[in-house]
Parts: sequence; structure tokens; C-alpha cells
Amino acid sequence: KEDALCRDMICDALCEKQKKTHNLYLRTVDEMVKTFSYLGKEEAEDVVIYNSQVIASLFVDVEPIKKEYCSYRIENADNKLKEICYFKANEIYGNPLPSAVAERLQTEIDLIRNGGYASQYLVAHEITKYITESGHMVGTRGLAGSSFVSFLLGITELNPLFPHYYCTKCHHFEQSNLAMDGFDLPEKQCPTCGTVLNSAGHNIPYESLMGVDGKKTPDFSINVSGEMQNHLLEHIYDMFPGVKIMKAGTTAVFMENRAK
Repeated sequence: KEDALCRDMICDALCEKQKKTHNLYLRTVDEMVKTFSYLGKEEAEDVVIYNSQVIASLFVDVEPIKKEYCSYRIENADNKLKEICYFKANEIYGNPLPSAVAERLQTEIDLIRNGGYASQYLVAHEITKYITESGHMVGTRGLAGSSFVSFLLGITELNPLFPHYYCTKCHHFEQSNLAMDGFDLPEKQCPTCGTVLNSAGHNIPYESLMGVDGKKTPDFSINVSGEMQNHLLEHIYDMFPGVKIMKAGTTAVFMENRAK
């Protein structure tokens, strides 16, 4: 009862033009029976206790919020995701992959599959691919840069692996502790073929996006120019015919005196 004061204060602030109701709080059984005391003790108990149980027994099991992740499902999404990622990883690092790269990639793919998020990654992949192929820039916000899978899918340009060198010609690969970030590694030639090595790796853990146990829902925030937005929306309609799609955004307004 003492906590009802908090609700009363909120009601006073939000319900200026409406009828204000005070003294509302969750009551115990005894308090409810006392509220209906004008019916007499026996009938008050019937109304409060037994009638409530009768109403409750009429309900079947209700699940107002589903436990599983309810995004759009792409058929065979897990295999498609794995195929795209390994093809791109082999293109960069060779086949077979360096063990450290293969371990990071497989860990992320397993977590994505177990969480049921493969379709969400593929949707983000298809959106960014369509935008770039149309000649427009893509700005990915949020924590996508911590996912090696997101990098291989083209969702982000950030490679989150540890600092390392790799050769585009012979696929020589080596980790390095000379810098905290791959961009800061000194120039170096490939010891196998003499080609100038590429340096990469921003050293970002995948847990930033996926959580320690992989159960964190991945969130992709993709920025695109206003000129491209309507074209992209039409493309998404074509990707998912018959599926309800919402164009989310923020509407900003000015007060009249400020607009003047």
C-alpha cells in the first residue's frame, strides 16, 4: 500500500485532462475480502477467492510472448551462411584456413546456428550487398564490427580478428603482437613469395555482439542515403513477398515558435 504513492505521482503528471484515480495497488486476499465486506464475509470470499479460481480455470495455456526468436526464416539459412563465410574466408586466407581463423569462424557460426540467427545475418548481408552493388555507401553502426561472420558477409568492413599479416598471393599468414591493432603493424614482406603483406585485425571479441554464451540477439543498424531508401524498401519487398515489413525511423518536429 505504501508504494501506491509512486503511482499516484505518475498519474498526476500524465493524466492532467483525465479523471485521476488514486490508491490503486495490488491487494492481498485479506485486503480484497475486506474491500467486499459489504457483501458479508462468506459472499465476499466467494467473489474474491472462489470466483477468481473459476475464471482462471476457464483459460487454456496462454503464451503472450513467444520464447523462441521470431524473425523471418530463410530456408536452409544455416548452410547458406556457412557456405558464404567459408568461401570468403578461403578467398582471403587460403584453403585450408589458418587454425586460429578457422576456430574463430566456426565458433561464431555455431553460436549463430544455436541461437537461430542465421536468417538475420543473411538479410543484413543481402541488404548491404544490394546497396553497394547499386553504387551507394553503407554505414553500419552498432556492434557488427565485432563479428568475423559479419565481416565475411560484407555487413561491416571491420575485421575483428587479432592483429595479423596475410599474403594475397600465396596466402602466407602470421599473427603478430607488435601492435594492438592490425592497422598499426609495420610494413613487412612475405617470407614465402616476397609480396608486401596486408595487415589487418582490430582485436575485437565476438562477445560484444553475440554475448558470452551467444544468446544475445544480434542488432544490425545499417545507414543508407535518403536517395537509396525507397529503392531498398522495394528490393526488400521483392526479397520477401507476402511478408509484413515496417520502415522504422524517427520523425522530428519543431514547435511553431522555434520554426519561425
